Amino acid sequence: MKKKLQFDYKVLIAVAVFLVTTAIMFWGQISGDSFFWEDFVEQVYPLQNYAAVESSSGIVPFWNPYTFSGMPFLADPQVGFYYPLNRAMDFFVHDGVLTSNALQLLIILHFFLAQLTMFLLIRSLKLNFAGALIGAIGYSFSMIFVCHVFHPMMIYHFAWFPLAFLFFKKALDKRKIYYALWSGLILAMMLLSGHPQTTLYLLLFLFLYFVWDLVANLWKKEFKKKNDIILYLGSAAVAVAIAAGIYMIQYMPSKEMFGYSVRQESTQKTSAEGSLEYKQLLQTFLPKVFGYINADNTQEAQFTLMTNDKEAPYYYYWDTAFYFGIGIFILGLIAIMAMWRQRMIGFLLFISIFGVLFALGSNFFIHGLFYNLPLFGTFRMPARIMIFAVFGFSILAAYGADYLSTMKVSKPAMKYLIISVAIPALFGILALTNILQGMLDTPAENIDFVSSQGMNTLIFSVLVFVCGYFMLKSKLTRTIPAFVLASVIFIDLLLVGGDFNKGKQSAEDAYALAPEQKAMFIPSDINNLFRVNTRIPKYGVMSMKRNQGMVDRIMMLEGYNPLNLKLRMPPAPTKSDVYDLMNTKFELLVDLQQQRVYYTEKNTRLPRFWLTGNCEVKSQNAIERTMKANEVDLHYTALLEENPNIGQNPPGPVKGNVRVKEYKSNHISLSVKNDRKAILIASEVWYPAWKVYIDGKETKMYRADYCLRGAVVPSGVHQVEFKYESSAYKAGSTIALITLCLTIISIILMSIKRKKIAKENKNA
Repeated sequence: MKKKLQFDYKVLIAVAVFLVTTAIMFWGQISGDSFFWEDFVEQVYPLQNYAAVESSSGIVPFWNPYTFSGMPFLADPQVGFYYPLNRAMDFFVHDGVLTSNALQLLIILHFFLAQLTMFLLIRSLKLNFAGALIGAIGYSFSMIFVCHVFHPMMIYHFAWFPLAFLFFKKALDKRKIYYALWSGLILAMMLLSGHPQTTLYLLLFLFLYFVWDLVANLWKKEFKKKNDIILYLGSAAVAVAIAAGIYMIQYMPSKEMFGYSVRQESTQKTSAEGSLEYKQLLQTFLPKVFGYINADNTQEAQFTLMTNDKEAPYYYYWDTAFYFGIGIFILGLIAIMAMWRQRMIGFLLFISIFGVLFALGSNFFIHGLFYNLPLFGTFRMPARIMIFAVFGFSILAAYGADYLSTMKVSKPAMKYLIISVAIPALFGILALTNILQGMLDTPAENIDFVSSQGMNTLIFSVLVFVCGYFMLKSKLTRTIPAFVLASVIFIDLLLVGGDFNKGKQSAEDAYALAPEQKAMFIPSDINNLFRVNTRIPKYGVMSMKRNQGMVDRIMMLEGYNPLNLKLRMPPAPTKSDVYDLMNTKFELLVDLQQQRVYYTEKNTRLPRFWLTGNCEVKSQNAIERTMKANEVDLHYTALLEENPNIGQNPPGPVKGNVRVKEYKSNHISLSVKNDRKAILIASEVWYPAWKVYIDGKETKMYRADYCLRGAVVPSGVHQVEFKYESSAYKAGSTIALITLCLTIISIILMSIKRKKIAKENKNA
């Protein structure tokens, strides 16, 4: 009992420490003085705002009618709709808008969780308390974390992965399905947070660990009993199967969406975009050796990196950042030199090296080998796999701290400490004396700044040496120098990344529109629906934020999302024709003479829903050619890919009208009155999950005018409904629900059995 209380006491101390470090790193956001920026504002906030607003109203948002004239929403994995903590945002919707501070705090919470889960993982490896603190801090405030706060889906993956790995490793070590169940649940939650590239990399990490550990077990003949290897393989399979089964609720609708989305043709060259340059490995010791970027553009040295004889784009700064601290490197190197024969040390060294070599992308052959495997060629930015090195060295640093805390002053221990400190110190001196800048052709305006970075590296190397020396020398307690070392590592990371996310404008302010402009762009009633053109690419003009529609319920032609549908804009001969067909009321124009941007109202636009008695049946390619050549007046004739069998209609327009009874994200209800059999055209983007019902009976929905929806309506008065009903989602959610229920039931039953066995052993 005493041991348990002591452990709980240390966990409480760790929690307190992690709360303090998280608060210090993000005090600007917590206090409301600064704000997250870049993709947080442009994509993350509008996505989560729309998800939370719809979900808080009891709606599962399958469709988003406010971006790109309409597109699937829940099927987009970036949304992470079923990630449990994302749904906590439903409680922070006020006046129809998600409070951006709540979303910022959710992201910040994951930095605390990352420290806690890494701490628990390290402690499970039987390493001391101080080492666990050090490893957790180095992992969670490394630059691959800090520089991706505006890609929180990555942060969520990173935060839960140590715990998933803990249970995965425990399942293999103990050959226990019980731990595999927990690993599968945590992995599933991690996957649902929504970043396929990070999912792929972290599953690769688990696979490599599984192979490493399996080979080691076979080599050392550790499978003693007949069923040992079966339980071992079964534990790994169960963890992955549970994660995959629960993830089906996202995977299956996403797979459906990918089949209809714009997917850039991937080549080995494009997939290697964002490769780490060899010279960028200097960032291990000099994180800003090539300059840097921050939210308010106040950096002392502009980021400048030459790659393939071209200047790298600005976003390479955060997509190739990985710095985890001088102290973490030194302690990790000590562990490697002192304990390289240990199985876990060997794996952590291997995975760190593998991560670096893969991150080099086109500069090394490993990425090219993986490009030919399924999925790996789909993603850019291979430098993001540096999470392997960050993860590996964070745990190695814990081993190194544990080593210094348990060893006495000896020649081997001092030798390891001196060698480890000498490496970053050497690079610090090279930068301080401007030798390194000459080797790198550093721009003249950055030379003094890099020199100051060299001084920082030298100072922190000395501080780590002093702390390490006292950890070795202390006769009474080594806790104090270990805590000082943890503080030094945190301060190092705080100085490097502390100002990166201090934006000056909140997301709400970024999306603020004048009341009169907002009133102009939002339809006053559902029978006067319309869209708005907000962008002129030729002149680089945007009248509002790219995803403004999801925040203010403005139906926009444009948006910002890499997963656009391929067939979303008709290939009409002129821009004006396109806008008419897409029910666009306001067109954005530029007056070059007066240097102004203004809106014009289009009176020629077609309504959102209209009737026609004429159609031509052509192939998709023929429809595209016909529309481009302006061979058909689309106001009166529908172009279909299949024969609707409406028969011969008399000349003239169809007499009738269409009234909108209800217009929601997943459901549209219409009352249609017409004097003869006709085709109802909806200026809504076609997607296979949409179904059409007439008087409650499902009927065929046609793809009309290249990318719109069409249905044949008999003469008379009828009730027509468009409903989003995805068979892929139904199948995926069913599989996920069954998997989740079976997993929870299994955990409960196994927990009862474990308690029973423990009680029997105690009584025996």
